Amino acid sequence: FFVYSSWVPLALVLQPPAQAWAYFLALPGPWQSEAPRTDLAANFLIAVPLAFGAAHLVGTLPSRTWRRVLATLLWPALVLLSVAVEFGQVFFTPRTPSWTDVAMQVLGSTAGLALHLLLGGRTRRWLAAFSAGLPVADRLQRGLFAYLVLFLVWQLMPLDLSLSPVELYRKWRDGRVLLPFSTLP
Repeated sequence: FFVYSSWVPLALVLQPPAQAWAYFLALPGPWQSEAPRTDLAANFLIAVPLAFGAAHLVGTLPSRTWRRVLATLLWPALVLLSVAVEFGQVFFTPRTPSWTDVAMQVLGSTAGLALHLLLGGRTRRWLAAFSAGLPVADRLQRGLFAYLVLFLVWQLMPLDLSLSPVELYRKWRDGRVLLPFSTLP
């Protein structure tokens, strides 16, 4: 989802990799170009669950040695993934790569890892209780149902987030604020 949402609408434009890399490296550094706050928030928020989930997966490995090795490499791997995804946007129009997006994703990854340090054990216990003693098919059914609920919430949620009361007022005035069930009598 992290990669897909960064590359949609998947309109591939082929170009020489060296030329694409030179273009990417020449982009303004983080915070040197003005980005909408919603874009900053989206890049931060998309990285939080990715980092949390990756840390959770690393924590479930049976080998203590592999858990330590992968836990050490996790943050650098997430940073590299952010750079790779933003670089990939060079090949997909109308996407626009940005070092500010990379910086926000790195901050989101850091927050996700910190959140896992705080809540990882509790989450692991909850997930174990969620599927305790169930056959694999039942666990899969529960997991897919939970995914479906989250997917429906995501689809119903307006993704044009606003942090500014003035911007929210303008959207409301222009009729761009979705009011659920507003057409019911």
